[in-house]
Amino acid sequence: MDGDPINWIVIRDEKYSNGQNETVNIGAVGIINASACTVVSFFDDDDFEMEGKVTTKDKIFAAVESVLPVHTRSAMAHVMDVAKSNLQIMSIDPTFIQWAAEFSHLEIQDALLDAAYKEYLRRSVSSVAGALASKISSNIFLRYIIKKGMEDVVKSAFDSMKN
Repeated sequence: MDGDPINWIVIRDEKYSNGQNETVNIGAVGIINASACTVVSFFDDDDFEMEGKVTTKDKIFAAVESVLPVHTRSAMAHVMDVAKSNLQIMSIDPTFIQWAAEFSHLEIQDALLDAAYKEYLRRSVSSVAGALASKISSNIFLRYIIKKGMEDVVKSAFDSMKN
């Protein structure tokens, strides 16, 4: 399998822009030996309008999304959803639809866990970490570092539950 080439199938999707529909290349599915092996997106997850660059408006939306318990689909999840209906891929690898469904399930599960953490646990963890940091040090800079370190440890532990 080391020498087998990857054949790429470009995935195209309709996009509504400037009052008209246009078809854009959004990603590709890599095929080796009649089996889908990889999916790539041509867009960044933060490029919400799929124009090929992350604009200031995209950055603002990403910042709001990081604070609020909302979750948008990743660019790769969008490519996989569109690719599920691609007849060329289905004729080469009929199991791709199951792989894409499993990926979508994991994407939804991660979104629910992220929302639960942001909505219910983040504030509590921050309060407890701040109280513990103030008991450990009287220096405001050290307290901030300790608090953020504790928050990161809890978030990392929570994220490890997703895998």
